[in-house]
Amino acid sequence: MIALKKKILFTSTFMILLLIALFASIKLVNVDAMSDGSYAKYKYYTSYEVQPGDTLTSIAEKYIADTQISKSEYIEEVKKNNQLTSDKITSGHHLIIAYYSDEYKK
Repeated sequence: MIALKKKILFTSTFMILLLIALFASIKLVNVDAMSDGSYAKYKYYTSYEVQPGDTLTSIAEKYIADTQISKSEYIEEVKKNNQLTSDKITSGHHLIIAYYSDEYKK
């Protein structure tokens, strides 16, 4: 009976230590991912005046540089935020677009 209790105690302690090690390693991976800046971006919105020759693709390329956002995701968000049903935009019109920064702005 005492041997069984020791075995249960040993197994329980081992499992708790294993879980602690697992959670600690996950936390370290997240910290490393954020330390290179690729996930530590802040997202803001601004008004953008469409210039002659602009396309949604050219705007996306300009505003998603150094981010994890794909062009197609960005374009779909711009279309949704501006109630656009096509990719056609006209110079002189204003769009609400997202941009990303490493700095927190109040």
